[in-house]
Amino acid sequence: MIATVLTAASLIGMGISTMLKEHLIETAYLKLELERSEKLKIVSQIAASVAHEVRNPLTVVKGFLQLLKESVDDKKKDYLIIALEELDRADFSLPII
Repeated sequence: MIATVLTAASLIGMGISTMLKEHLIETAYLKLELERSEKLKIVSQIAASVAHEVRNPLTVVKGFLQLLKESVDDKKKDYLIIALEELDRADFSLPII
């Protein structure tokens, strides 16, 4: 009788211990995922800020080159067209965030 009670108590204790261990492992995993998610969010915000700071000057340069293109000879106009195409390519390759 006592052996049965001790065996049952041991099994219940092992079950509770296993459940507690699984809970602790899951909590640690969720904490790591949350930290990873927060880091990705910060990196995303930095990337958006950098893209914005690069895109603004590119837009200004592009506008001035377009104005300048109207008042130069054909040879220089070809150079300006190439510069504008490269600006378009650079602007397109920046992430839109």
